[in-house]
Amino acid sequence: MICLTITLAFILVGIVGYVALNVSTGRALDENITGDSAGASQSHRAEKDRSAPHKVKAGRAFSIGRHKTLSGWKVKRDISLGGAHFNVTGRVKNIGDDTSTAFIHFKVIDSSGEVLGTVQCNSADLKPGQTQALNCIPDGEYGEYKRVTAEAAS
Repeated sequence: MICLTITLAFILVGIVGYVALNVSTGRALDENITGDSAGASQSHRAEKDRSAPHKVKAGRAFSIGRHKTLSGWKVKRDISLGGAHFNVTGRVKNIGDDTSTAFIHFKVIDSSGEVLGTVQCNSADLKPGQTQALNCIPDGEYGEYKRVTAEAAS
């Protein structure tokens, strides 16, 4: 009986800790992509953490971690899965010193701050200096959007 009580106590502590961590992380991420002061906060955080959410402009090059998404990338309407979804096309380059794979998570956001769609992109293993087209999975019903953020996905 005592063993069962101790086991249940450990499980309860683990669940509470997990929920608390997810809530605080979600709140921190929401603060990074909403509000007028988010730009300054994002820039400062991005300098410290290269994989933090970046406000990006379609077509303009940007770097996250060891990868640079090259200029000319686009947010596009994709109908390959039936219906119209958000998708991203473009090329990524390994700007690091080691072979690595790019994992980029794009969020497409409307003027009220609502996330309309997300697009998960990746590359193959890229050697230093190597470039490849992004491989992306479309999501979210395509429509008018105001801004896009990009961050390293895990």
